[in-house]
Amino acid sequence: MNHIKISYSYFSHKTEVNMNGEKISPYSEVTATLNRPFLEAVPHIIHQLDDEIFDDYEIDLYATRFQYELLLNMAEQSDYCKAIYFHKIETLIPKETVIDRLSNICSQHGISVKKNFLINVYSTNASISIPLIPEFSRIDTPNADIGIFNDLESIPPTIRTPLILSSSFGIQTNAGHIYYCIPKEQLDLFWEYYEYEFIFLPTITEYMTALRYTKLSDVEKTELDAMKNNQPAYYIIDVPSSVDQGDSFSIEFTSFPSHFFTLKSENSNIIGCKDNTFIANNPGTTNLIITDNKGTSVASKSINVIEHKYAEEIRLIPRFEYLKRSERNRIDVIITPPNAEDANKLVWYISDPNIIQVDESGNIIALEHGKSIICVSGHNISTTLAVEVKPALQGLHFSQQSIRLKNGEMTILDCHLTPEDAAIENLTWELDNKTIASINPSKNGKRCQIIASTNYEGKGNIRCYDSDAKFGAICNIEVISKVKQSTAGKIALVCCLLGIFIPFLLPVSTIASAYGLLCDSELEHHTRYKICAIGSIAILLFWIMAGM
Repeated sequence: MNHIKISYSYFSHKTEVNMNGEKISPYSEVTATLNRPFLEAVPHIIHQLDDEIFDDYEIDLYATRFQYELLLNMAEQSDYCKAIYFHKIETLIPKETVIDRLSNICSQHGISVKKNFLINVYSTNASISIPLIPEFSRIDTPNADIGIFNDLESIPPTIRTPLILSSSFGIQTNAGHIYYCIPKEQLDLFWEYYEYEFIFLPTITEYMTALRYTKLSDVEKTELDAMKNNQPAYYIIDVPSSVDQGDSFSIEFTSFPSHFFTLKSENSNIIGCKDNTFIANNPGTTNLIITDNKGTSVASKSINVIEHKYAEEIRLIPRFEYLKRSERNRIDVIITPPNAEDANKLVWYISDPNIIQVDESGNIIALEHGKSIICVSGHNISTTLAVEVKPALQGLHFSQQSIRLKNGEMTILDCHLTPEDAAIENLTWELDNKTIASINPSKNGKRCQIIASTNYEGKGNIRCYDSDAKFGAICNIEVISKVKQSTAGKIALVCCLLGIFIPFLLPVSTIASAYGLLCDSELEHHTRYKICAIGSIAILLFWIMAGM
Protein backbone atom coordinates (compact mmCIF):
# COMPACT_ATOMS: atom_id res chain seq x y z
CA MET A 1 0.00 0.00 0.00
CA ASN A 2 1.43 3.37 -1.06
CA HIS A 3 1.07 6.33 1.26
CA ILE A 4 0.47 9.86 -0.08
CA LYS A 5 0.62 12.97 2.07
CA ILE A 6 -0.91 16.14 0.60
CA SER A 7 -0.40 19.24 2.74
CA TYR A 8 -1.89 22.66 2.12
CA SER A 9 -0.36 25.59 3.99
CA TYR A 10 -1.40 28.92 5.45
CA PHE A 11 1.83 30.47 4.14
CA SER A 12 2.15 29.27 0.58
CA HIS A 13 0.00 28.63 -2.48
CA LYS A 14 2.23 25.65 -3.24
CA THR A 15 1.05 22.27 -2.04
CA GLU A 16 3.52 19.85 -0.48
CA VAL A 17 3.22 16.27 -1.73
CA ASN A 18 5.05 13.28 -0.23
CA MET A 19 4.92 9.74 -1.57
CA ASN A 20 6.01 6.98 0.79
CA GLY A 21 7.93 9.45 2.94
CA GLU A 22 9.75 11.23 0.09
CA LYS A 23 8.89 14.47 -1.67
CA ILE A 24 7.42 13.92 -5.08
CA SER A 25 9.30 15.34 -8.08
CA PRO A 26 8.52 19.05 -8.66
CA TYR A 27 8.32 18.27 -12.39
CA SER A 28 5.59 15.65 -12.08
CA GLU A 29 2.08 16.32 -13.39
CA VAL A 30 0.68 15.68 -9.89
CA THR A 31 2.80 18.51 -8.45
CA ALA A 32 1.84 20.86 -11.25
CA THR A 33 -1.85 20.07 -10.75
CA LEU A 34 -1.81 20.46 -6.97
CA ASN A 35 -0.07 23.83 -7.25
CA ARG A 36 -3.02 25.19 -9.22
CA PRO A 37 -6.01 26.69 -7.31
CA PHE A 38 -7.79 23.84 -5.59
CA LEU A 39 -11.15 24.25 -7.33
CA GLU A 40 -9.41 24.00 -10.68
CA ALA A 41 -7.23 21.10 -9.63
CA VAL A 42 -9.70 18.89 -7.74
CA PRO A 43 -11.28 17.19 -10.82
CA HIS A 44 -7.81 15.98 -11.90
CA ILE A 45 -5.97 15.13 -8.65
CA ILE A 46 -7.21 11.54 -8.16
CA HIS A 47 -6.99 10.74 -11.88
CA GLN A 48 -3.34 11.84 -12.11
CA LEU A 49 -2.41 9.99 -8.89
CA ASP A 50 -3.93 6.84 -10.37
CA ASP A 51 -1.88 7.26 -13.55
CA GLU A 52 1.38 8.02 -11.75
CA ILE A 53 1.19 5.39 -9.00
CA PHE A 54 -0.80 2.74 -10.86
CA ASP A 55 -1.17 0.82 -7.61
CA ASP A 56 -3.21 0.92 -4.41
CA TYR A 57 -2.65 3.99 -2.25
CA GLU A 58 -4.13 5.98 0.61
CA ILE A 59 -3.99 9.72 1.27
CA ASP A 60 -3.40 11.81 4.38
CA LEU A 61 -4.92 15.18 3.45
CA TYR A 62 -4.03 18.28 5.45
CA ALA A 63 -6.61 20.78 4.27
CA THR A 64 -10.00 22.27 5.06
CA ARG A 65 -12.99 20.00 5.52
CA PHE A 66 -14.57 21.19 2.25
CA GLN A 67 -11.46 20.19 0.29
CA TYR A 68 -11.53 16.78 1.96
CA GLU A 69 -15.22 16.16 1.18
CA LEU A 70 -14.81 17.21 -2.46
CA LEU A 71 -11.67 15.09 -2.96
CA LEU A 72 -13.35 12.16 -1.20
CA ASN A 73 -16.19 12.32 -3.71
CA MET A 74 -13.71 12.23 -6.60
CA ALA A 75 -11.95 9.21 -5.07
CA GLU A 76 -15.10 7.12 -5.42
CA GLN A 77 -14.33 6.85 -9.15
CA SER A 78 -10.78 5.50 -8.53
CA ASP A 79 -9.75 1.84 -8.59
CA TYR A 80 -6.58 2.56 -6.62
CA CYS A 81 -7.43 5.15 -3.96
CA LYS A 82 -8.46 3.05 -0.95
CA ALA A 83 -8.84 5.75 1.70
CA ILE A 84 -8.47 9.48 2.38
CA TYR A 85 -7.83 10.61 5.96
CA PHE A 86 -8.62 14.16 6.99
CA HIS A 87 -6.27 16.33 9.05
CA LYS A 88 -6.46 20.01 9.84
CA ILE A 89 -3.89 22.24 8.19
CA GLU A 90 -0.76 22.10 10.32
CA THR A 91 0.05 25.42 11.96
CA LEU A 92 2.51 26.30 14.67
CA ILE A 93 0.23 28.94 16.16
CA PRO A 94 -3.47 29.68 15.50
CA LYS A 95 -4.02 31.36 12.14
CA GLU A 96 -5.67 34.39 13.76
CA THR A 97 -2.56 34.88 15.88
CA VAL A 98 -0.42 34.67 12.74
CA ILE A 99 -2.29 37.62 11.16
CA ASP A 100 -2.01 39.69 14.35
CA ARG A 101 1.70 38.97 14.73
CA LEU A 102 2.53 39.81 11.10
CA SER A 103 0.51 43.00 11.39
CA ASN A 104 2.44 44.01 14.52
CA ILE A 105 5.83 43.36 12.87
CA CYS A 106 4.78 45.42 9.85
CA SER A 107 3.59 48.24 12.11
CA GLN A 108 6.92 48.29 13.97
CA HIS A 109 8.68 48.88 10.64
CA GLY A 110 6.16 51.46 9.40
CA ILE A 111 4.71 49.14 6.77
CA SER A 112 1.04 49.40 5.89
CA VAL A 113 -0.57 46.54 4.00
CA LYS A 114 -3.89 47.18 2.27
CA LYS A 115 -6.26 44.25 2.21
CA ASN A 116 -8.69 44.90 -0.65
CA PHE A 117 -10.60 41.65 -0.57
CA LEU A 118 -14.31 41.93 -1.46
CA ILE A 119 -16.19 38.74 -2.27
CA ASN A 120 -19.61 39.11 -3.83
CA VAL A 121 -22.18 36.39 -3.17
CA TYR A 122 -25.36 35.89 -5.18
CA SER A 123 -28.17 33.52 -4.32
CA THR A 124 -31.77 33.16 -5.47
CA ASN A 125 -32.55 31.53 -2.13
CA ALA A 126 -33.15 34.18 0.53
CA SER A 127 -32.71 31.63 3.34
CA ILE A 128 -29.02 31.18 2.49
CA SER A 129 -26.84 33.04 5.00
CA ILE A 130 -23.32 34.29 4.28
CA PRO A 131 -20.44 34.76 6.77
CA LEU A 132 -20.66 37.90 8.91
CA ILE A 133 -17.22 39.22 7.99
CA PRO A 134 -16.46 42.43 6.05
CA GLU A 135 -14.94 40.66 3.04
CA PHE A 136 -18.24 38.90 2.12
CA SER A 137 -21.00 40.95 0.53
CA ARG A 138 -24.39 39.79 -0.72
CA ILE A 139 -25.54 41.27 -4.07
CA ASP A 140 -28.71 41.01 -6.11
CA THR A 141 -27.20 40.66 -9.59
CA PRO A 142 -25.82 37.35 -10.96
CA ASN A 143 -22.40 38.84 -11.64
CA ALA A 144 -20.64 37.56 -8.54
CA ASP A 145 -17.66 35.64 -7.23
CA ILE A 146 -19.91 33.01 -5.67
CA GLY A 147 -23.35 31.93 -6.76
CA ILE A 148 -25.64 29.52 -4.94
CA PHE A 149 -28.40 27.77 -6.91
CA ASN A 150 -30.84 24.91 -6.55
CA ASP A 151 -30.21 23.35 -9.99
CA LEU A 152 -27.79 23.41 -12.88
CA GLU A 153 -30.12 25.02 -15.44
CA SER A 154 -30.52 28.30 -13.56
CA ILE A 155 -26.79 29.10 -13.29
CA PRO A 156 -25.70 32.07 -15.46
CA PRO A 157 -22.16 32.12 -16.95
CA THR A 158 -21.27 35.29 -15.02
CA ILE A 159 -20.74 33.36 -11.74
CA ARG A 160 -17.05 32.69 -10.98
CA THR A 161 -17.65 29.87 -8.47
CA PRO A 162 -21.08 28.28 -8.94
CA LEU A 163 -22.51 26.13 -6.12
CA ILE A 164 -25.43 23.73 -6.48
CA LEU A 165 -27.32 22.78 -3.35
CA SER A 166 -27.36 18.99 -3.30
CA SER A 167 -27.71 16.03 -1.00
CA SER A 168 -23.96 15.33 -1.12
CA PHE A 169 -20.62 16.79 -2.15
CA GLY A 170 -19.60 16.45 -5.77
CA ILE A 171 -18.57 18.07 -9.05
CA GLN A 172 -20.63 18.45 -12.22
CA THR A 173 -19.57 19.71 -15.63
CA ASN A 174 -21.69 21.24 -18.39
CA ALA A 175 -20.47 22.80 -21.61
CA GLY A 176 -16.95 23.02 -20.27
CA HIS A 177 -18.01 24.70 -17.01
CA ILE A 178 -17.44 23.15 -13.57
CA TYR A 179 -20.12 23.27 -10.85
CA TYR A 180 -19.63 22.27 -7.20
CA CYS A 181 -22.32 20.38 -5.33
CA ILE A 182 -22.67 20.86 -1.60
CA PRO A 183 -25.39 20.09 0.97
CA LYS A 184 -27.17 23.23 2.20
CA GLU A 185 -26.58 22.33 5.86
CA GLN A 186 -22.81 22.13 5.23
CA LEU A 187 -22.30 25.47 3.51
CA ASP A 188 -20.19 26.51 6.48
CA LEU A 189 -17.47 24.15 5.21
CA PHE A 190 -17.38 26.02 1.91
CA TRP A 191 -17.21 29.44 3.62
CA GLU A 192 -14.31 28.18 5.74
CA TYR A 193 -12.46 26.99 2.65
CA TYR A 194 -13.15 30.17 0.67
CA GLU A 195 -12.01 32.41 3.50
CA TYR A 196 -8.80 30.38 3.73
CA GLU A 197 -8.15 30.33 -0.04
CA PHE A 198 -9.21 33.84 -1.04
CA ILE A 199 -8.85 35.96 2.10
CA PHE A 200 -6.46 34.50 4.64
CA LEU A 201 -3.82 33.10 2.27
CA PRO A 202 -3.65 36.27 0.10
CA THR A 203 -3.38 38.37 3.29
CA ILE A 204 -0.46 36.29 4.53
CA THR A 205 1.18 36.59 1.12
CA GLU A 206 0.84 40.40 1.18
CA TYR A 207 2.44 40.61 4.62
CA MET A 208 5.29 38.23 3.79
CA THR A 209 6.01 40.05 0.51
CA ALA A 210 6.12 43.39 2.29
CA LEU A 211 8.47 42.06 4.96
CA ARG A 212 10.76 40.37 2.47
CA TYR A 213 12.38 43.70 1.57
CA THR A 214 12.46 45.02 5.12
CA LYS A 215 15.54 45.04 7.32
CA LEU A 216 14.36 42.73 10.03
CA SER A 217 16.13 41.90 13.26
CA ASP A 218 17.54 38.40 13.75
CA VAL A 219 14.76 37.70 16.25
CA GLU A 220 12.07 38.68 13.74
CA LYS A 221 13.71 36.59 11.01
CA THR A 222 13.73 33.59 13.32
CA GLU A 223 10.07 34.11 14.17
CA LEU A 224 9.03 34.44 10.52
CA ASP A 225 11.01 31.33 9.56
CA ALA A 226 9.30 29.40 12.37
CA MET A 227 5.85 30.43 11.07
CA LYS A 228 6.65 29.75 7.40
CA ASN A 229 8.27 26.38 8.07
CA ASN A 230 5.67 25.43 10.67
CA GLN A 231 8.51 24.37 12.95
CA PRO A 232 9.29 25.64 16.49
CA ALA A 233 12.44 27.72 16.66
CA TYR A 234 14.44 29.78 19.13
CA TYR A 235 16.81 32.71 19.04
CA ILE A 236 19.75 33.00 21.41
CA ILE A 237 22.76 35.30 21.59
CA ASP A 238 25.42 36.53 24.00
CA VAL A 239 26.27 33.26 25.74
CA PRO A 240 29.60 33.74 27.53
CA SER A 241 32.07 30.88 27.75
CA SER A 242 33.18 31.81 31.26
CA VAL A 243 32.08 34.06 34.12
CA ASP A 244 33.40 34.91 37.54
CA GLN A 245 31.78 33.49 40.63
CA GLY A 246 29.15 35.85 42.05
CA ASP A 247 28.51 37.65 38.74
CA SER A 248 25.04 37.85 37.22
CA PHE A 249 24.41 38.09 33.49
CA SER A 250 21.51 38.05 31.02
CA ILE A 251 21.14 36.11 27.81
CA GLU A 252 18.87 37.20 25.00
CA PHE A 253 16.67 34.18 24.35
CA THR A 254 13.30 33.97 22.61
CA SER A 255 11.18 30.92 21.83
CA PHE A 256 8.68 30.60 18.98
CA PRO A 257 6.03 29.80 19.99
CA SER A 258 6.57 31.19 23.45
CA HIS A 259 7.29 28.63 26.17
CA PHE A 260 8.00 25.87 23.59
CA PHE A 261 11.73 26.11 24.27
CA THR A 262 13.27 26.88 27.65
CA LEU A 263 16.79 28.00 28.50
CA LYS A 264 18.09 26.75 31.83
CA SER A 265 21.19 25.75 33.71
CA GLU A 266 22.01 22.07 33.89
CA ASN A 267 23.45 22.51 37.39
CA SER A 268 21.72 25.21 39.43
CA ASN A 269 24.30 24.80 42.18
CA ILE A 270 26.95 26.21 39.83
CA ILE A 271 24.76 28.62 37.83
CA GLY A 272 21.29 29.62 38.95
CA CYS A 273 18.68 30.87 36.49
CA LYS A 274 15.56 33.00 36.69
CA ASP A 275 13.84 34.69 33.73
CA ASN A 276 16.94 34.46 31.51
CA THR A 277 19.06 36.08 34.23
CA PHE A 278 21.85 33.85 35.47
CA ILE A 279 23.91 33.98 38.66
CA ALA A 280 27.28 32.25 39.03
CA ASN A 281 26.89 30.62 42.41
CA ASN A 282 29.84 28.26 42.67
CA PRO A 283 32.96 27.50 40.68
CA GLY A 284 32.81 24.73 38.15
CA THR A 285 31.74 23.91 34.64
CA THR A 286 28.19 23.26 33.60
CA ASN A 287 25.99 23.57 30.54
CA LEU A 288 23.32 26.04 29.63
CA ILE A 289 20.77 23.84 27.89
CA ILE A 290 17.78 24.52 25.69
CA THR A 291 14.95 22.04 26.18
CA ASP A 292 11.70 21.65 24.26
CA ASN A 293 8.23 21.32 25.74
CA LYS A 294 8.83 17.60 26.31
CA GLY A 295 11.94 18.25 28.39
CA THR A 296 14.31 16.95 25.70
CA SER A 297 17.61 18.78 25.38
CA VAL A 298 18.04 20.22 21.87
CA ALA A 299 21.19 22.31 22.36
CA SER A 300 23.73 23.11 25.04
CA LYS A 301 26.78 25.25 25.63
CA SER A 302 29.43 24.74 28.25
CA ILE A 303 30.09 27.62 30.63
CA ASN A 304 32.79 27.85 33.28
CA VAL A 305 32.50 29.70 36.58
CA ILE A 306 36.00 30.84 37.49
CA GLU A 307 37.04 31.21 41.10
CA HIS A 308 39.32 29.51 43.61
CA LYS A 309 39.09 25.78 43.09
CA TYR A 310 38.34 24.75 46.62
CA ALA A 311 37.17 21.24 47.36
CA GLU A 312 33.54 20.70 46.33
CA GLU A 313 33.28 17.28 47.96
CA ILE A 314 35.30 15.32 50.54
CA ARG A 315 34.63 11.62 51.03
CA LEU A 316 36.13 9.46 53.77
CA ILE A 317 36.21 5.77 52.78
CA PRO A 318 37.41 3.46 55.59
CA ARG A 319 39.04 0.15 54.74
CA PHE A 320 37.31 -1.43 57.72
CA GLU A 321 33.87 -1.88 59.21
CA TYR A 322 35.10 -1.38 62.77
CA LEU A 323 38.37 -1.57 64.66
CA LYS A 324 39.67 -3.72 67.48
CA ARG A 325 41.72 -2.34 70.28
CA SER A 326 45.36 -1.68 69.20
CA GLU A 327 44.45 -2.36 65.55
CA ARG A 328 46.01 -0.16 62.85
CA ASN A 329 44.26 0.57 59.56
CA ARG A 330 43.65 3.32 56.99
CA ILE A 331 41.02 5.78 55.78
CA ASP A 332 41.11 6.85 52.11
CA VAL A 333 40.35 10.52 51.45
CA ILE A 334 38.71 11.29 48.09
CA ILE A 335 38.65 14.99 47.12
CA THR A 336 36.61 16.46 44.27
CA PRO A 337 38.11 18.04 42.27
CA PRO A 338 41.47 16.32 42.83
CA ASN A 339 43.35 19.55 42.09
CA ALA A 340 41.46 21.62 44.66
CA GLU A 341 43.56 24.39 46.18
CA ASP A 342 42.82 23.18 49.70
CA ALA A 343 43.49 19.49 48.95
CA ASN A 344 46.72 19.57 50.98
CA LYS A 345 45.35 21.88 53.66
CA LEU A 346 42.56 19.80 55.08
CA VAL A 347 41.90 20.08 58.81
CA TRP A 348 41.37 16.86 60.79
CA TYR A 349 39.44 16.79 64.04
CA ILE A 350 38.72 13.81 66.37
CA SER A 351 35.84 14.04 68.84
CA ASP A 352 37.51 11.66 71.33
CA PRO A 353 41.28 11.25 70.85
CA ASN A 354 41.37 8.73 73.72
CA ILE A 355 39.59 6.19 71.49
CA ILE A 356 41.42 6.67 68.16
CA GLN A 357 44.26 8.64 66.66
CA VAL A 358 44.57 9.51 62.96
CA ASP A 359 47.08 11.48 60.88
CA GLU A 360 46.57 13.68 57.78
CA SER A 361 47.33 10.74 55.50
CA GLY A 362 44.40 8.74 56.93
CA ASN A 363 46.46 6.28 59.00
CA ILE A 364 44.43 5.32 62.08
CA ILE A 365 45.08 3.40 65.30
CA ALA A 366 42.50 2.17 67.84
CA LEU A 367 43.39 3.00 71.45
CA GLU A 368 40.30 2.07 73.45
CA HIS A 369 36.85 0.62 72.73
CA GLY A 370 34.09 3.15 72.11
CA LYS A 371 32.94 5.52 69.34
CA SER A 372 34.61 8.64 68.01
CA ILE A 373 33.80 11.05 65.16
CA ILE A 374 36.40 12.12 62.61
CA CYS A 375 35.71 15.46 60.93
CA VAL A 376 37.72 16.60 57.89
CA SER A 377 37.25 20.20 56.73
CA GLY A 378 38.26 22.06 53.60
CA HIS A 379 37.87 25.75 52.83
CA ASN A 380 34.12 25.58 52.11
CA ILE A 381 32.93 22.11 53.07
CA SER A 382 33.50 19.37 55.61
CA THR A 383 32.58 15.74 56.11
CA THR A 384 32.44 13.33 59.03
CA LEU A 385 33.02 9.65 59.66
CA ALA A 386 31.94 7.66 62.73
CA VAL A 387 34.53 5.08 63.84
CA GLU A 388 33.71 2.32 66.31
CA VAL A 389 36.33 0.42 68.32
CA LYS A 390 34.78 -2.79 69.63
CA PRO A 391 35.91 -4.58 72.82
CA ALA A 392 37.59 -7.99 72.65
CA LEU A 393 35.43 -11.11 72.83
CA GLN A 394 35.32 -12.55 76.35
CA GLY A 395 32.94 -15.44 75.95
CA LEU A 396 30.22 -17.25 73.97
CA HIS A 397 27.08 -19.07 75.12
CA PHE A 398 23.97 -20.49 73.47
CA SER A 399 20.42 -19.48 74.27
CA GLN A 400 19.68 -23.23 74.71
CA GLN A 401 21.89 -25.95 76.07
CA SER A 402 20.03 -28.74 74.30
CA ILE A 403 17.57 -29.08 71.46
CA ARG A 404 15.19 -31.92 70.62
CA LEU A 405 13.56 -31.94 67.19
CA LYS A 406 11.27 -34.30 65.41
CA ASN A 407 12.10 -35.41 61.89
CA GLY A 408 11.72 -32.48 59.45
CA GLU A 409 11.39 -29.80 62.15
CA MET A 410 13.37 -26.52 62.06
CA THR A 411 14.53 -24.15 64.79
CA ILE A 412 16.82 -21.14 65.26
CA LEU A 413 19.73 -21.27 67.70
CA ASP A 414 21.12 -17.94 68.96
CA CYS A 415 24.73 -17.45 70.02
CA HIS A 416 25.23 -14.65 72.55
CA LEU A 417 28.48 -12.72 72.88
CA THR A 418 30.11 -11.39 76.00
CA PRO A 419 30.12 -8.43 75.77
CA GLU A 420 27.28 -8.10 73.25
CA ASP A 421 29.18 -5.62 71.02
CA ALA A 422 32.39 -7.65 71.05
CA ALA A 423 34.46 -7.71 67.89
CA ILE A 424 34.13 -10.88 65.89
CA GLU A 425 35.46 -11.52 62.43
CA ASN A 426 33.47 -14.62 61.71
CA LEU A 427 31.92 -17.18 64.01
CA THR A 428 32.33 -20.78 62.87
CA TRP A 429 29.46 -23.28 63.29
CA GLU A 430 29.92 -27.06 63.23
CA LEU A 431 27.65 -30.12 63.60
CA ASP A 432 29.40 -33.39 64.40
CA ASN A 433 26.55 -35.69 63.26
CA LYS A 434 25.49 -34.50 59.83
CA THR A 435 23.13 -37.43 59.25
CA ILE A 436 20.58 -36.22 61.78
CA ALA A 437 20.41 -32.52 60.80
CA SER A 438 21.85 -29.66 58.73
CA ILE A 439 22.87 -26.16 59.80
CA ASN A 440 22.65 -22.78 58.01
CA PRO A 441 24.44 -19.93 59.88
CA SER A 442 23.33 -16.33 59.36
CA LYS A 443 25.53 -13.77 57.62
CA ASN A 444 26.81 -12.20 60.85
CA GLY A 445 27.25 -15.63 62.43
CA LYS A 446 25.22 -14.91 65.56
CA ARG A 447 22.26 -17.11 64.59
CA CYS A 448 21.97 -20.51 62.98
CA GLN A 449 19.08 -22.31 61.33
CA ILE A 450 18.89 -26.00 62.28
CA ILE A 451 16.85 -28.39 60.13
CA ALA A 452 16.27 -31.93 61.38
CA SER A 453 16.61 -34.87 58.99
CA THR A 454 13.35 -36.32 57.69
CA ASN A 455 14.59 -39.91 57.88
CA TYR A 456 17.21 -40.36 60.60
CA GLU A 457 17.20 -40.19 64.36
CA GLY A 458 20.09 -39.71 66.72
CA LYS A 459 22.09 -37.35 68.86
CA GLY A 460 24.89 -34.89 68.17
CA ASN A 461 26.55 -31.64 69.17
CA ILE A 462 26.39 -28.17 67.62
CA ARG A 463 29.49 -26.06 68.21
CA CYS A 464 30.09 -22.36 67.64
CA TYR A 465 33.53 -20.86 68.16
CA ASP A 466 35.79 -17.87 67.39
CA SER A 467 39.21 -19.16 66.38
CA ASP A 468 40.93 -15.83 67.09
CA ALA A 469 39.63 -15.38 70.64
CA LYS A 470 39.63 -19.13 71.36
CA PHE A 471 36.08 -19.05 72.74
CA GLY A 472 33.30 -21.49 71.92
CA ALA A 473 29.94 -22.93 72.97
CA ILE A 474 28.29 -26.36 72.59
CA CYS A 475 24.60 -27.30 72.31
CA ASN A 476 23.33 -30.90 72.38
CA ILE A 477 20.87 -31.89 69.67
CA GLU A 478 18.55 -34.92 69.51
CA VAL A 479 16.41 -35.84 66.52
CA ILE A 480 13.51 -38.22 67.13
CA SER A 481 10.71 -39.64 65.02
CA LYS A 482 8.03 -38.99 67.62
CA VAL A 483 7.78 -37.90 71.25
CA LYS A 484 7.44 -40.80 73.74
CA GLN A 485 4.62 -40.67 76.21
CA SER A 486 5.55 -39.62 79.76
CA THR A 487 4.83 -41.67 82.92
CA ALA A 488 2.30 -39.08 84.12
CA GLY A 489 0.43 -39.38 80.81
CA LYS A 490 0.31 -43.15 81.03
CA ILE A 491 -1.01 -43.08 84.63
CA ALA A 492 -3.60 -40.42 83.77
CA LEU A 493 -4.94 -42.41 80.80
CA VAL A 494 -5.02 -45.83 82.55
CA CYS A 495 -6.68 -44.48 85.70
CA CYS A 496 -9.22 -42.57 83.64
CA LEU A 497 -10.24 -45.69 81.73
CA LEU A 498 -10.33 -47.96 84.83
CA GLY A 499 -12.20 -45.25 86.72
CA ILE A 500 -15.28 -46.10 84.71
CA PHE A 501 -15.49 -49.25 86.84
CA ILE A 502 -13.34 -48.31 89.84
CA PRO A 503 -14.28 -44.71 90.84
CA PHE A 504 -11.51 -44.22 93.42
CA LEU A 505 -8.93 -44.25 90.54
CA LEU A 506 -10.48 -41.07 88.99
CA PRO A 507 -8.80 -38.64 91.44
CA VAL A 508 -5.47 -40.31 90.63
CA SER A 509 -6.04 -39.63 86.89
CA THR A 510 -6.95 -36.01 87.60
CA ILE A 511 -3.86 -35.45 89.76
CA ALA A 512 -1.57 -37.08 87.17
CA SER A 513 -3.08 -34.88 84.42
CA ALA A 514 -2.56 -31.71 86.46
CA TYR A 515 1.02 -32.73 87.21
CA GLY A 516 1.71 -33.35 83.49
CA LEU A 517 0.28 -29.96 82.46
CA LEU A 518 2.53 -28.21 84.96
CA CYS A 519 5.74 -30.19 84.62
CA ASP A 520 5.79 -31.78 81.16
CA SER A 521 7.48 -29.44 78.63
CA GLU A 522 6.26 -31.45 75.63
CA LEU A 523 3.27 -29.53 74.28
CA GLU A 524 2.09 -32.58 72.36
CA HIS A 525 1.28 -34.31 75.70
CA HIS A 526 -0.89 -31.46 76.97
CA THR A 527 -3.91 -32.42 74.89
CA ARG A 528 -3.95 -35.90 76.42
CA TYR A 529 -3.63 -34.41 79.93
CA LYS A 530 -6.59 -32.12 79.31
CA ILE A 531 -8.77 -34.94 77.92
CA CYS A 532 -7.93 -37.23 80.83
CA ALA A 533 -8.59 -34.49 83.40
CA ILE A 534 -11.95 -33.52 81.90
CA GLY A 535 -12.97 -37.18 81.43
CA SER A 536 -12.04 -38.14 85.00
CA ILE A 537 -14.02 -35.24 86.46
CA ALA A 538 -17.03 -36.04 84.29
CA ILE A 539 -17.02 -39.74 85.24
CA LEU A 540 -16.57 -38.87 88.92
CA LEU A 541 -19.59 -36.54 88.79
CA PHE A 542 -21.58 -39.34 87.16
CA TRP A 543 -20.71 -41.71 90.03
CA ILE A 544 -21.61 -39.09 92.63
CA MET A 545 -25.00 -38.40 91.01
CA ALA A 546 -25.66 -42.12 90.62
CA GLY A 547 -25.03 -42.67 94.35
CA MET A 548 -27.53 -40.02 95.38
